[in-house]
Amino acid sequence: MRYIWPLAFLLTLLASVAHAQSTGASSTARREDPLQRKLQSVVRLELLEAAMRPPAPSNRDRTLVLAQIREDFSRIQLVNDDLIDAMSGKTAFDPRTIARAASEIKRRAKRLKQNLVLPSPPKDADASSETIAPDLRPYISRLSKLIESFVSNPMLSQRHVVDATLSLQASRDLEDMIGLSGKLKKAAEKTESR
Repeated sequence: MRYIWPLAFLLTLLASVAHAQSTGASSTARREDPLQRKLQSVVRLELLEAAMRPPAPSNRDRTLVLAQIREDFSRIQLVNDDLIDAMSGKTAFDPRTIARAASEIKRRAKRLKQNLVLPSPPKDADASSETIAPDLRPYISRLSKLIESFVSNPMLSQRHVVDATLSLQASRDLEDMIGLSGKLKKAAEKTESR
């Protein structure tokens, strides 16, 4: 019993010291340095920006993108050859087949545009207001010329060629290809429904 009083006194003393230290620590926590607050807000902002940034592409992603580019590049040329054959009379002129071919060209041109990350060409107001003619041959001919221009662009056909003008031309060719193939598809579907 004689050890209980000194032990109780010691525990009370330790509790009061701990309480004094904790209240002293909390009062300094409340009085943060303005510089420290600014640094914390900068760190929070950097963490938010890092979370919003898209992840860097992995080697697997790059390999997939390159495979898609190669596939789309060759398929656009093959489908173009089929359209030229249909226009020249080597194969049957079937509007349904032409609509499918135009749809494939449009889909692949969109994916090429996304995967190649080319600069955006200036908008052409006259191209969107063009009316759809019932004859499909002019559309096929213009689309074929666009595809030839695109695939023969030195930016795409030669290694280590970097030119802003050629890059812009490739982007413009893709944009025009997307728009014209959509019009060709609509014209072919109209011809088919007649």
